[in-house]
Formats: sequence, structure tokens, C-alpha cells
Amino acid sequence: MPASLDKIRTGIAVTIVALFSAPAHAGGGVMLTSEARLHPLVQASASYDSNPHRSSGDAVVGDVVLRGQGGFEIAVPSDRMDVRMSNLLSYDHYLGLGGQIAGQSTAGLSTIKGRSSLSLVANKKGRVRIGVRGGVNRLDDPEPLNLGVRQGRWNTSGAAFLEWRPGGRALGLKPSASVASDIYDANGEEGALKDNRLTPSLRLDFDWRFLPRTQIIFNNAWTTAIYTNDEAQNGFADPVSSELGLMGQVTPRISAILAAGYSGSQFFLSSNGEPLHTFSGRAELRYDERRKSTWRLGFKRALEPVAMFGFLTDNSVYARYQERFRAGLKVNSVLKGSLRSFGSLNANEVIALASGDARADAVGSFGLSVLWQPNRSWLLGVTNNFEMFSTNSSFKAAGTTGDIFVDPSFTRNVSMLVFEAKY
Repeated sequence: MPASLDKIRTGIAVTIVALFSAPAHAGGGVMLTSEARLHPLVQASASYDSNPHRSSGDAVVGDVVLRGQGGFEIAVPSDRMDVRMSNLLSYDHYLGLGGQIAGQSTAGLSTIKGRSSLSLVANKKGRVRIGVRGGVNRLDDPEPLNLGVRQGRWNTSGAAFLEWRPGGRALGLKPSASVASDIYDANGEEGALKDNRLTPSLRLDFDWRFLPRTQIIFNNAWTTAIYTNDEAQNGFADPVSSELGLMGQVTPRISAILAAGYSGSQFFLSSNGEPLHTFSGRAELRYDERRKSTWRLGFKRALEPVAMFGFLTDNSVYARYQERFRAGLKVNSVLKGSLRSFGSLNANEVIALASGDARADAVGSFGLSVLWQPNRSWLLGVTNNFEMFSTNSSFKAAGTTGDIFVDPSFTRNVSMLVFEAKY
């Protein structure tokens, strides 16, 4: 083994020991200053992925995945300037036990991922709050909305908000702005590079707390996508939404959210495709059976920008169950289903409709986790996540050469054993 690698591993081990043996306060973490705390985090997991390629038919192969994660969080709680920073680096190692697809083993999916984020909130408990946040993510996930293959990308985002609560703080006004950038790896060839984009958005949210636990909400949002390598997609959609609703407690155990309004594409722009004007909204019913048991049932309809089709309408229903038992045992489950309809297909060489005159997707997922967390420092658990994706479209793998389109529909199940420690 190279001496340099031994030195690196020794340095990491010494650093971890030093961090976990450093002075701490009652809330955990390493004391940096009288207010700042450093919270190291490590996680290890082993899972079986039944379909890491998200393939269909005879091309489905499974594999065992080992993941190691490490990072830290820095917290400087303060009413004047609250600072939160998070950094995480992970490595997914596929063992390559499932054979090959088109001459490629699942071992080739092994990759390094990570994320870093920083948020600042000034005057946290004052009448006027100001906040900014930013983050960088290295991702390696397939995107059935855009591509027919797993594709690495960098996602960078930034946002700022101002919240004003005059008088007795019953009224709240919160304007905010954000922008996100997605840059795909060059090895994705033309199809992936066409999806490089900037996504700016604006929001204006209003709430009125006319009862102690009930409030009226009025939310307004605008977003668009600017494609840096494919000008033909620009001006294709700029969804606007405006929703009025009510949220709060109905009884001591039942609370609800109900909001409805308008969503439209090409509200400001009209250079491509057909515009859409429709309703959007959200409804959720929450039942706290006991103090440690919660049930949620909800529906959401939203209009979002998407590559090549301009926009999509997402209709989702979901059910969630959470319960905490004695000795730190927790159970979480989520069941979700979505029907998506898309705008007109913009001219491209990546996606073709296999049937009908418009793209339509059906997406479903079910997740269940059983976690044991006897204290705040560590947890051990098992999780299982099932997902399915079905569409009437066919994809050409990231715009590669050739005329063969494939069916991107798939089913996938991931079972995982995970351990996490946080100081």
C-alpha cells in the first residue's frame, strides 16, 4: 500500500479522535468559541439495490452498495446573526455482483458525492428578519424527466429573503428570491449538455395569524429556466402561481392545510409551445393520535418548468405515518403517487413519444424505516424504499449517436442497513 495513502488514513483517524475528545457542552459538539459548536458526523451503510441502472425488461440487474459518509456541521446560534454550516462527503461503492449491461458492470457506478451549505439569519426574533443561504451539491442521479441514463451534475443554489412582522407579529410579509444552476458532466454528450440551465425564481408570501394556532396564507411564486446550451428551449415556460389558503388546528388532535389558486405557463413569455392556465393547490389533513404518533394524508397540484417540454403539471397524493416508541425506537413510512402531464415536446434528439400526442408519466414510491436512537449521538436502523416509473415516452440515452430509443419505465427496491454517529 502506498505510504501516502497510509498517511492520509492516519491523519483522518487522528482528526476524528481529536474532534470526539475535544471539550464539549451539554448540547454536544466541539466547542470552537463561547457560542460556536462543531458537530462531526459519520455514517456507514450497506444496501441491496435491485435496479441501480433504472433499467426495464431483461436488462435489470441488482448489486450490493457500500456507502461511507463523513462531514461536519457548524452552529452559531444567535438572535443577532444565526449561522449554520453543513458539509458532507460520501462515497458509494458498487461491488459489481450483478453482471453487466451493454458491456458495463454496475461497479462502474461507484462515485463520490457531496454537498456544502451555509445559511445566515439576522435579527432572528425581531420584527424584520433577513436571511441568505447558499449551497453546492455534487449529484450522480438519473433524471427520468430529462435523460435515459445515470448522469453526474453539479447543482449550485443561492437565495435571500426578508420577513417583516409589524406590531404584534400577527401579520407577516416575506419576499424572497433564489437562483439555481445545474451543470452536467461533459461525458453525457449532447443530450445532457443541453440541459445545463439557470433557474431563477421569486416568491411573495403573506400570512395572518388571526387565531393562536390558525392562519390565513397567501403565496405567490414565479420561476423560469434559462438553458445555456440550447436557446431553443428558452422562453418555453415561466410558471406563475398564486394560492390563497388556511392552515391551523381544527381540534386538539386534528390540523389541516387547504390552499387553492391559479397556475399558468407563459404568463410573461410566449415564444414557444402552447400556454397553460389551470388551478393549483394543496390539501393536507394531520391527525396526532397520541403525542408520539402522527398521520398525514395530502394532495398537491403544481406547475413546474422542465426541459424539452417547457412545463409539467404534477398531481400528487401522499400518506405519511410517524411514531416514536420507548427506548428511542422510531418508525417512519411514506406512500406517494403522482400523475404528471407535460407541455408540447420541443424539437430535440433525446426523447420521443411512443404513444399519444402528449407525454404522461405515472410515478409511485413507498418507504419504510425503523430506527433506533437511544440518544442524540448515534442511531442504527433499517430502511426499505420501493419506486416505480412509467411513461408513454421513449428516451435515447443522453443524446448519443444512433437511432435506438429505449423504454425508461422501471421498478426498483433498495433495502439498507445504516449506522450514524453525530457528536
